[in-house]
Amino acid sequence: MQTEFLCHTVYKEQQSEIRELLDEYSEIFSDVPRVTHLIEHKVELTKTEPVKHKPYPIPYKMQEIIDKDIDEIDAQSHPS
Repeated sequence: MQTEFLCHTVYKEQQSEIRELLDEYSEIFSDVPRVTHLIEHKVELTKTEPVKHKPYPIPYKMQEIIDKDIDEIDAQSHPS
């Protein structure tokens, strides 16, 4: 219980510092994914033919959430 109190107290004391950092570096800590030119990578495949398999089934209860997320990503990729 003492540890929980300590963690909670430290968290409360550092909240304003964390908020300041998030505000100062808001371009880095964004919910919007962006393209970077700071690094490049290469994906090496083991086979040349495409991998073909059936898509995983999506649970019915998650379908609405997934559709919403896809719509948000699509809107960010193709602004009006």
